[in-house]
Amino acid sequence: MTDPAPLPGLPRPLLTPSGDGTPGHAPALTTGRDSQNYAPPFDPAEVAAKMPPRPATGSGHIPGEFREPAEPFAPPAWADVPADLAEALAEYDAKRAAWSAAVDDVDEYRESARLSRAQREAAVQAAGRAAARGAKRPAIPSAITEADEETEVRVLSAVVATRQTEADAAARKADRLAMTYAADWAAEAVERFGPALGEASAAVQAAYEAAQRAESVLSQSAHWRSLALAADLGRAGVRVTEHQRARILSDLLDASKPWQYSTAEAQRRNPTDLLNRVHEALGTLRMCDPGVIPAADTLYLPGGDEVYRVVWRAIFDNATEERKQRFRDRHAGGYPLHHERER
Repeated sequence: MTDPAPLPGLPRPLLTPSGDGTPGHAPALTTGRDSQNYAPPFDPAEVAAKMPPRPATGSGHIPGEFREPAEPFAPPAWADVPADLAEALAEYDAKRAAWSAAVDDVDEYRESARLSRAQREAAVQAAGRAAARGAKRPAIPSAITEADEETEVRVLSAVVATRQTEADAAARKADRLAMTYAADWAAEAVERFGPALGEASAAVQAAYEAAQRAESVLSQSAHWRSLALAADLGRAGVRVTEHQRARILSDLLDASKPWQYSTAEAQRRNPTDLLNRVHEALGTLRMCDPGVIPAADTLYLPGGDEVYRVVWRAIFDNATEERKQRFRDRHAGGYPLHHERER
């Protein structure tokens, strides 16, 4: 019996006994791929060796290790910030600046400690060279030891933690004040949606018309150039028919467009087509309603059923009559809701 032909990339199976009299053993099947195509095994030690080393200091402090203070809610750009909220935000800015200064103090002290040790080491080496020459040895400056650095960095880190706590408290204070104005800002934001959408539509329409005018210049230039060439040919004694002039116009128009624009035009990605899609997309944006009444089963409100009903009914009651009716049409067949009939 002859050995069958092996599959591409696979070893030939051994079906006959080996030469030493022992039965043959077929090697394990492989995928046929070269071993060099396999990803190397994961070696934690190798990965750790590639990581940037921690600073050679007793503190072990790494720049950026301190957590930044929380950011307060930023008022809307179009809103007039009340005086009390502006004062709270200014207080937060001052607290955050103090936190940044405390972090800088840690970095600066750590750097100065490393520099002092480097200077001392350089002075020691210089003294050794001077002693070898029999010259007067230079003075060796004192240095901040790693133990002293660790102690001082721990002290400065405690200052950073205190400044962070103060900044977090200032941020929470500003957030509480901002929440008192949230309802007014939300109502104003809802009112600004329509005008903002109108501005966007007008801008897109203006850009669409401008792109149309720019694209029409290509056709106009090819049209007048074809007429000029027909006139030149006529003066040379060549009669140019209207069909031939149209062919000249088409060739000039094609020559004026690079392949990138021609490809975009064939794929309906030229400026006018894209702007027309943007205009259609704005139509879908126009369907959005920032002041919509969410369905009761789609809005998460913690606090239990009773609190949920009170808060959701407040959302419904504060909505405009048009939005209330849209909600009734969508969820109650146009009829008043249960809590409305109870009144």
